[in-house]
Amino acid sequence: MMLNSNAQLPNVVYQVLIYPALQAFNLQLPSYTDTNNYYTNTNLDMAKFWSHYIGPTSHPNLPEAMTQNLHVSPEIKKTHFSDLVDVKNFPENYYSGTWEMDKESGNETLWSEIEFQVINPYLSPLLGHEIEKVPAALVVTVQYDVLRDDGMLYVERLRKAGVDVVHRHYPIFHGLIVSNEFEGSRKARKEIFQEIKLFFHPDNTE
Repeated sequence: MMLNSNAQLPNVVYQVLIYPALQAFNLQLPSYTDTNNYYTNTNLDMAKFWSHYIGPTSHPNLPEAMTQNLHVSPEIKKTHFSDLVDVKNFPENYYSGTWEMDKESGNETLWSEIEFQVINPYLSPLLGHEIEKVPAALVVTVQYDVLRDDGMLYVERLRKAGVDVVHRHYPIFHGLIVSNEFEGSRKARKEIFQEIKLFFHPDNTE
């Protein structure tokens, strides 16, 4: 995103994102709160990871606040940033449940300390305002993963922005794609390699 927004820097032509973490604004999406997805990372684990990027604050427990979206102020929850991380932007027929962000709770003091980091598109690419400038993408998501919904929302943003995107979704859990022990992992890796090869060598049918 940074490279492709600066004409004086070389362009990136392709991005391959494997169950990417894309935003630290809303950690109450369905995939974050579904305990069936806590095989390798829980919502609290991800909040701890995000807190390392955000940095120290005066709050006694930033990760815990993040799991409840209390790190975000009620005021900012009523802006377009919330729209970017809303289930209404999921792919069609992806989610059939009911979900709504709590826009009344939050910590104004904490938010004043971390606002720049959280809405910075280089920390949270899903919130970026120049999404149409990112390169063609292969986005890989897995079913049992707190990061699943981030990937789904990013795929839809890319498509709506006119970015060429291929989306691969697998019925496995976070991290399993690096394992050799499961057929699903081997299949996923093979298809990812094939997609990369196809992008760079579209005329090669082997």
